[in-house]
Amino acid sequence: MKTNLLGNLKLGSLCFMCVCFVISSCKNPNNDYDDLMKKAHQLTVKNNQIDTSAYDKVLVLLDSAIAIIPQRTEAYSLKNGLLIAKKKYDKAIINNYRLISQYPNNPLYRMNYGYILKFKGDSMASQKEFNKALFLNQHALSKSKEENDKLSLALQRVELLHALKRNSESEKLFNSVKDGFKLNENIQNLNYAEYISKLE
Repeated sequence: MKTNLLGNLKLGSLCFMCVCFVISSCKNPNNDYDDLMKKAHQLTVKNNQIDTSAYDKVLVLLDSAIAIIPQRTEAYSLKNGLLIAKKKYDKAIINNYRLISQYPNNPLYRMNYGYILKFKGDSMASQKEFNKALFLNQHALSKSKEENDKLSLALQRVELLHALKRNSESEKLFNSVKDGFKLNENIQNLNYAEYISKLE
């Protein structure tokens, strides 16, 4: 049975073009997510501080972003900051726990959970969460190979030790981090007390 090779090639090319057109015509959810996050940041983060004046509008933007891609964490994190700034700690706990349920081995989300509990006034529960975060931090540090990741985790450990009132350990680690890593001037020029005051 004879086949028209040229005709089949043309048909194949046409189908490929149609598929490409359909794909290019579809909306990219990542772009929609990024657009919503950009708007939320513009309304919320000013001079590295959380501005709550557009609280209701920003919450709608963040919830829309979460609905588009629940696996991405940026919207949850900004929503945490907004809820804490408004002292809506119960809602912040629910929001942050969604991060923990998705990424149970991430020490940052566990540490943030500890801070929310601390702000709410539950110091015993917050200390428990800080200890869990410290354990996860140690595990992450032992697995980390990238220099930037090691630095970030080491500074996170400084903060956790301080939160657990283990200040001498915290200060010793901070000084060793300053000696062992190339830090930006904003941190390098600070002593331990100045660094901690910026965290609080």
